[in-house]
Amino acid sequence: DVVRPVHEHFASNFVAGKILQAIHSLEAAPNGPGVILFTPEGEYHEIPTLFIQYLLKKNGCRVAYFGANTCLEAISEYLRLKNADRIHFHVITHLGNTSLNDYTQTLLESFPGKQIIASGPHALQITLKHPNLNIIRSMEALLAFCRQPA
Repeated sequence: DVVRPVHEHFASNFVAGKILQAIHSLEAAPNGPGVILFTPEGEYHEIPTLFIQYLLKKNGCRVAYFGANTCLEAISEYLRLKNADRIHFHVITHLGNTSLNDYTQTLLESFPGKQIIASGPHALQITLKHPNLNIIRSMEALLAFCRQPA
């Protein structure tokens, strides 16, 4: 038997739907820390970010979920109107012609004073060091990070 793309899409949509149901069943935390959660432009894997959204919301964070393939202009516009303490991106694949170090540097420069969190297998390629940068390097570290809302 062969798994075809149609099977993968069906399973992915089913899993995403279940995670969304779980997210919507949680109460909002209006006073929790604000987190913007997304995947960068060119990254379309959304299930991990849905799972992260669930974990953050379950642990008292306010999450502005932008989903997959998000441009930085959308984040800038949001921050003009609302507040968030953290900007969390998750990346599984490469970002085309942009290096992750360059992308992360752009985030740090564009959003000074915000904590930038990078997670996902491809985030391990980031070599930058910065006091506002947190690279989550394992599933255990991601789970621990999501349990600490402050």
